[in-house]
Amino acid sequence: MISPRTLAAAEVSSAAAAVLGATIAEVAPLPVSYANKTWRAETDTGARYVIKIGPLGSESKWRSAQRAALELAESVGVPVAPLMSSARHEE
Repeated sequence: MISPRTLAAAEVSSAAAAVLGATIAEVAPLPVSYANKTWRAETDTGARYVIKIGPLGSESKWRSAQRAALELAESVGVPVAPLMSSARHEE
């Protein structure tokens, strides 16, 4: 697996297409977060997604924390975008 710090746009586009089952028209990196690489992706139909790619070994911790944060926000009425997928992508 490639380190999140060395991913090229084509690799992110390919991974996003595989996870979303959609044709990706454009990807662009977003400001760096603590340990993840974050990208904006747009499909050929105009749907927009945030793609977060974290370091290997963090997937189970990240998945549970992300779901818990979304559930907590929703429980108090904070609008949140749905988590579309949380997966480990292998080359």
